[in-house]
Amino acid sequence: GGCGYTPRQLRHAYGLDSSKLTGRGQTVAVVTPAMDTLQQDVDTWSKNVGVAPLRRGQLTVVSTPDGSATLKPNGIGYIGMVENTLDVEAVHGIAPDANVLSVGLSTREGGTVLDTMAYVLDHPHATIVSMSLGTRFTGDMRQAYDQAYQEGALQGVGFYVATGDGAPNPFTGSFLGDLAGTSWDTAVGGTALAIGKNGSREWETGWGDEVNALSSDGTSWQQPAQSAGGAGGGWVTGEPQPWYQRGVVSASLAKGPDGKEDRVGPDISMDADLVTGFLVGGTPLDGSPTT
Repeated sequence: GGCGYTPRQLRHAYGLDSSKLTGRGQTVAVVTPAMDTLQQDVDTWSKNVGVAPLRRGQLTVVSTPDGSATLKPNGIGYIGMVENTLDVEAVHGIAPDANVLSVGLSTREGGTVLDTMAYVLDHPHATIVSMSLGTRFTGDMRQAYDQAYQEGALQGVGFYVATGDGAPNPFTGSFLGDLAGTSWDTAVGGTALAIGKNGSREWETGWGDEVNALSSDGTSWQQPAQSAGGAGGGWVTGEPQPWYQRGVVSASLAKGPDGKEDRVGPDISMDADLVTGFLVGGTPLDGSPTT
């Protein structure tokens, strides 16, 4: 198996090294709870992959947006903290001159991702918000998130939201994550990317892995029966096609089960496949099942 691509490989494959874009002047807010060792982990990782370590003041960590207790490193806390580390490393590796603001999630009763979004918008730090997480919400909650995204657009803050891990919404059947399914965010999908020995982009395709299980007698492989990971995508029933997708997304792709042309995603995509993914590293969390 592969060991993961370095930032230098990905920057070259996507043409960022020749464009001289380094993230200078930008502040990226990463929305997930952070480990106490985040700064030292990113610096150690940077040394190993050939990226300059964080400069003084380049990383700011806000444990929770409202002063509530920090999420404990257990259960979902493990997932959030590990993903925070890899997300911050992805930002620093691809945009090494950008400032990074890591903001956790509220742990108070009734707290939602909206608390963190409001914190970012009320404190004039970030120009880009990266949200790689998922949640389900009803129509009323969708309106609340949509208003936050619109406020970001008015303030010049872009929300870049992962399209999900490929699991369908049990109520709508859509594979596009709810958080990414409004018309005012940029829905970010995942690809599988092959980089050649000379650093060139050999091929790239949508990420969707399947598992072939071994037969009970151990003599043959079964047909793919379950997903082993993938990027979400599809339409959002009841969310009309936004103006920027008209004439860009074909009617056959935009037409949802409601018979109308709906908002679809992802809008953009980049390497995310576990097999062709990004080389990351960090401090193991004691007791974590995914350390």
